[in-house]
Amino acid sequence: MVASSTGRLHELDSIRTIAIVSMTFGHVANYSFLWLISHPVITVWDGASLFVLVSGIVVGLVYRSRIEKYGMAASAKKLLRRAGFLYLAQLALVTLALTIAYTLPSAGADQFRLPGVDSLPTAIGWALVLGANPIYVNFLSLYVVLLIAVIPMLYLLQHSRRLLATVLLVGLYVLGLQFPQAFTLPNGSQGKSGFDMATWFVMFATGVWAGWVWRQRRADERLMSRRVLWIGVPGLVLFAAAALFITVADTSYVDWWRDKGLMAPLRFAAAWVFFAGCYWLIRLVDRLPRGSRLTDQMAVLGARSLDAVVILTLVTILSQGLLGLDSATRPAQLLAIATVIVAWLWACYRARVMVKV
Repeated sequence: MVASSTGRLHELDSIRTIAIVSMTFGHVANYSFLWLISHPVITVWDGASLFVLVSGIVVGLVYRSRIEKYGMAASAKKLLRRAGFLYLAQLALVTLALTIAYTLPSAGADQFRLPGVDSLPTAIGWALVLGANPIYVNFLSLYVVLLIAVIPMLYLLQHSRRLLATVLLVGLYVLGLQFPQAFTLPNGSQGKSGFDMATWFVMFATGVWAGWVWRQRRADERLMSRRVLWIGVPGLVLFAAAALFITVADTSYVDWWRDKGLMAPLRFAAAWVFFAGCYWLIRLVDRLPRGSRLTDQMAVLGARSLDAVVILTLVTILSQGLLGLDSATRPAQLLAIATVIVAWLWACYRARVMVKV
């Protein structure tokens, strides 16, 4: 177990970098060769699910220590301040996307328009209440909700209300699957955003729970055990087989099981399976000669993962909305690689500033 420069676990920050790269290729260079190789099981695998899961684990790890040191009230205030900052960031990005879509209409910009909303002021009004969530710029609004909603979860974990937490999470997940319209932020007057907040929160909360008990249960040792290997390998085979089946039998029933916006059961389970696989991969790379140097640099980017999300969102808006760049072309793929490099350089700068402070 290696600590990153931020005090979190080296492996977790490295895995978040894998998620960021997948998200960047999926947004800036969607449906390109880079997108294809970064989504090996495209029907159940995506960087956003892995990102949310690992972010939950990091929150559980960090905030257990913070709550034990500073108390629940101070920790909740810090989470709310962070949510407030992200709210302003998503508002700025969504407003930029909407302004381009409504003032400079084009094939690329039209994807950011809100269904049923014809005026820019009305669209911005929806953005103020987290209700304007065009494609590729809706992730931060989800994260704002997750950070606020996790405060009661941390309270239950602090007071060892595990049974109550389990019942609430199971109940919330079932309700989210059955009534997604009740838990989905509106995207204009006639549409919906891409994320069912209830089911995605349950994914995030299970990660928080794992992070809360991570050190006490020695999760790093358990993840590297043979038991996980015996479970994980068949799990990967199962998901590969499920992907093949879905490709052959593309029915609405099968689609429901792997629905991303709904965080359906197959995608939920896949996130955990791929997390375990990525954890094994990082640990194996660490054991190679100079392998730790690579994962150290990966961890730097993962430690500033939300900064990277802001950067990739801004690049997506400008490249597709303003410049009209086709995400499946070679220039888009080069831009996606450049975006990852810029995000890493920014993370290195932030890390140096933190050390000096």
